[in-house]
Formats: sequence, structure tokens, C-alpha cells
Amino acid sequence: MSDRERIVTGQKYRILSDFASKIWDRISFWTKASDVELDNGDNIQHYSESVNDSLDSINTTLASHGQTISSQGSTITSQGSTITSQGQTITSQGQAISGINQSITSLSGRINTNATNISTLSGKLNGFTLMKVSSLPSSPNASTIYFIPK
Repeated sequence: MSDRERIVTGQKYRILSDFASKIWDRISFWTKASDVELDNGDNIQHYSESVNDSLDSINTTLASHGQTISSQGSTITSQGSTITSQGQTITSQGQAISGINQSITSLSGRINTNATNISTLSGKLNGFTLMKVSSLPSSPNASTIYFIPK
């Protein structure tokens, strides 16, 4: 600031511009951001631009983190769906195994019944000789078994 300069700020005055109509003009002194100097030699306008740039950078970073968090949330949701799907697969496989176990139990009962029938039949056929005749002229693909008394 020069020695012959005087800074006037925050003041206003009025000048009567039309005496007949009593119209006044208000004159105000406003301080510009480029006129205010900081202790480090910068001015408020430059400082304000730096703050705006920093805020833009922070907003960009926050938006990026928000997208990352959203993406991670989607991944967690997807993994939850996968776990649910795998749980359903395990349940259906468990039901299939249960069905196989029931079939095995049923077959086991049939095998026991057939073994009993074979044992009974074997006792009844004890006095007979079995003779198998294959390739009969009437049915070349069939076989016939005859029971001949001993």
C-alpha cells in the first residue's frame, strides 16, 4: 500500500441525485477478495480458489469411496445369494441322498424276500434234477428249464 492511499471499507453514503423527486443514490465501498492480503503474502481470492480445488478433490475422493462401498455391498449381496443357492443345492442333494437311502432300504427288503424264496424253492426242488434246454427250434432266443424227478 502506498503512503498516499487510504482504504475505505464497509462504509456507505448517499448522494441526492434529484432534488425535486428526492431520489438518493447509495454509494457503498466493498472489499474485493483480491484486495485482502494474508500474512503469508497470498490474497483471499487465491486462497479461496485453493480451498475450492481441495473441496473438489475431497468430493471426488468421497464419490470414489462411495462407489467402492456400493460395489462391495453388491459383492456381499452376490455372495449372500451364492451362499443361499449353495444352501439350496445342499438341501436338494440331501433330499436326493435321502431318496437313495429309501431305495436301498426297499431293495434290501426285496433281496431278503428273494433270498427267502430261493431258500424255500431250493428245499422244494431237492428231489429233482434240473435240466436246461436252450435254443429251442420254436424260440431260438429263449431257454426252458425242466425239473426231472431223481
